[in-house]
Amino acid sequence: MLLSDDSSRSNGEAREQEGQQRSHRQKISKPWIHEDGAWVHWEYSPEEWALFEKVDWNAQRFIFWGLAGCCAASVIAAILPWFILPPGTDTGPLLSVFLPALLGWCVFFPFTMAYLFSYIDARKRHKARQQEPRTVTFSREGVWEAGIFFPLDKFLEANLKKVTLTLDPPVLHFHLTRFHLGKNWRASPTSATLHVPVPRGQVEEAGLLQERFQTEVIQARAQREKRLKNPPEPR
Repeated sequence: MLLSDDSSRSNGEAREQEGQQRSHRQKISKPWIHEDGAWVHWEYSPEEWALFEKVDWNAQRFIFWGLAGCCAASVIAAILPWFILPPGTDTGPLLSVFLPALLGWCVFFPFTMAYLFSYIDARKRHKARQQEPRTVTFSREGVWEAGIFFPLDKFLEANLKKVTLTLDPPVLHFHLTRFHLGKNWRASPTSATLHVPVPRGQVEEAGLLQERFQTEVIQARAQREKRLKNPPEPR
């Protein structure tokens, strides 16, 4: 009985040591990946956090309101002359203003509507960053900015297409297709870009993160779609 107990105890200790060694090997082989499922976790200084407003909010806000302003100006230019000119005015000058203004509206309106959801998403991220903590966490499905989740590659929400890294200043750019669903409506997919500044000293890790999204998300999804379209021939 004593030998049996000692043998069981030694086997249990051996299994425990093997598990610890396996965990240690995983940490060594991928030291930049967190055990809790996060791929990368970054903390920002106040100055680095302020860069978000420049690269991810100001530009997108400027583009949207520029398009919306051009669309509104086209409508005003098309309608206003018919009210301010006296009755009986020759329609020739009116049409010379109305037709170009109508053409401008036809051009700017689709672009404004296509960019609307990108602007709404950027505004949500802008509002999230007004609170603490000044952190960004990445996982396979998306990114958390100040603890608020935004999808990058999630079923029926987002489809990641490309990740690029610029170095002056260092910023990761996530190019994706967004799907917007409501209870009783579904909008057409729209293109969007999410910009994440890289904190000081993390450029190398950002390059590894870019590579991982490319291989484990984008290329993996392409392979799955290929297998679905052309499944392997049964043996």
